[in-house]
Amino acid sequence: MTSTVQSRIYVMLVDLIPEMANGRTHYAAPRLASDMAVHCTVDETPDGHLRVQIAHDQQPRGTARRCSWLSFDVDPGNAVAHVTDYYDGVQYSVAGRGTDAARNTVNVFAANWLAVFNSLGRMFQPVDQMVQA
Repeated sequence: MTSTVQSRIYVMLVDLIPEMANGRTHYAAPRLASDMAVHCTVDETPDGHLRVQIAHDQQPRGTARRCSWLSFDVDPGNAVAHVTDYYDGVQYSVAGRGTDAARNTVNVFAANWLAVFNSLGRMFQPVDQMVQA
């Protein structure tokens, strides 16, 4: 396997979401009261790829703005993944538009974010049953 940003993203997603191939909703709970919680969904697409969406799951108190999120197109057959779109808390962007340099910058950012998340020992666990409050 070649080592590209897309292959690194794939490996880190597999490490962070051990049951990614099964689809479903996943959650990485905060380890400390001030830590962030992260929510993740995995859906299969018609072409056999997976769409993975990862979102910060805590809205800043007293604000009405949406939290940040990243969406990935994951190709398990070729062991690669890339960012398709994201929202950074201020601006929504589609990673596929524009120049390759812009797309590469977004993928490098995502790879670094996943590496930090992985280095902190975080892992997404399946949410088997949703409980309504």
